[in-house]
Amino acid sequence: MFHVIKVAGAFLAGALAFGATAMAPPPEVSSRVVIYGDIDLSTQQGDRALLKRLNAAAVKDCGGYPDSVDLDVYLRFDKCFTDAMNGAIQSIGNRSVTAFYERKAGRRLG
Repeated sequence: MFHVIKVAGAFLAGALAFGATAMAPPPEVSSRVVIYGDIDLSTQQGDRALLKRLNAAAVKDCGGYPDSVDLDVYLRFDKCFTDAMNGAIQSIGNRSVTAFYERKAGRRLG
């Protein structure tokens, strides 16, 4: 069986200068296709393997792990990553994958 999910992340490409009154530009939205038909989602190992693929796609989609110590950069990445992962997990709609993700992320979806 062939299963595909899109992982979509949105991040701000630039930051506003301090004191600027202009509105922030709309976030850039991109997505990556994650194929998971080869993974057995009836096992914890399968859940773990899928989350690993989704995690890698979300990190890439959100511009990679920030190498800056700037808190704003980190917070934008974190929001993008969390939104991408939550969206992908909800789209898959598999109870065991959702439960495994919630345990690992330390938060509930929805």
